[in-house]
Amino acid sequence: MSAGTSAARAQGSITVAVPGGYLAAAIEETVLKPFARDTGGAVALDENAGAPRRIAEKAPWDAVLLEAPDVEDLCARGLLARIDPATAAGGADAQKDFLPGALRPCGVGAFFWSTAVVFRKDAFKGPGPTRIGDLFNTTVYPGKRGLFDGPEINLEWALLADGVRPEDIYKELATAEGVDRAFRKLDTIKSSAVFWTYGDEPANLLRMGEVTMTTAYAGRSVTAFDGNGKGAGVPWGVLWDRHAWRIAYWGVPAASKKAAAAVAFTAYFARADRQLGLAERLGYGPVRRTAFQGVPAETQARLPTSPTNHARGLAVDENFWRKNGAGLTERFRLWRSR
Repeated sequence: MSAGTSAARAQGSITVAVPGGYLAAAIEETVLKPFARDTGGAVALDENAGAPRRIAEKAPWDAVLLEAPDVEDLCARGLLARIDPATAAGGADAQKDFLPGALRPCGVGAFFWSTAVVFRKDAFKGPGPTRIGDLFNTTVYPGKRGLFDGPEINLEWALLADGVRPEDIYKELATAEGVDRAFRKLDTIKSSAVFWTYGDEPANLLRMGEVTMTTAYAGRSVTAFDGNGKGAGVPWGVLWDRHAWRIAYWGVPAASKKAAAAVAFTAYFARADRQLGLAERLGYGPVRRTAFQGVPAETQARLPTSPTNHARGLAVDENFWRKNGAGLTERFRLWRSR
């Protein structure tokens, strides 16, 4: 019996907080039920709405799914427990298996999620789009474009399409000139734009033929178009060039009285087999390299952290958006209204 299994059994039921809906259902089926079966430690689910505030108020949670800036802030304030990376990873050697950025002093990577460009393969003659700049090229790739109704990712991709190097994107966006440059590039497809707000809209826009190409949450596209989703049967593809990725983390509140069991849960969640099970169901990216061992190429091709796709990605600077999001959102609204 492992130390993690012993802790899970000894400390009894723990409560983990996650977003509701399809993500909670997938986590319950692919991780929570197997965890209870394998360790004897029961897990209760709660919704993590308002997580930073509720952690500060000592909500009765033992593990919480958080965004990177929240992990960083709550850790600095002493509201999250510091987690030994070897314990969280399931062993000292396992740490090397995690992708860069997936282990933090107070956070254990749960999964990568990504925004990418999705397109209809039957909309274009010849090969489909291969570069992020093709989103802006309505001559070679005609048709309407689905765009998220906000500045995040749209501005990054506009600058990339305009020739800015990936490593300089946020330096450029931190200047008034860079922001102007991004909006000028967006001007080139504004007349072709159809704006979306909710994650299930891009797949519907493609399915109904209202757009030929759209920005989209990659995982939502996989669930929509693969298997029995609403978009089943639509010939679709993903443009992984400069897909914009983020990492969701497990944090253990410092107020938890069952920290050892909570860390055992995060280690179980990070196991390669659990990672792959969740990825196959949701299209999210595993945080560990070995999760891809023996996985068919067709499956790897639709996951953001497969070796080929991850190498082509762009890390979203979430701290930049926490600092500048309100002002850029107002600028985006003004641009939309013109």
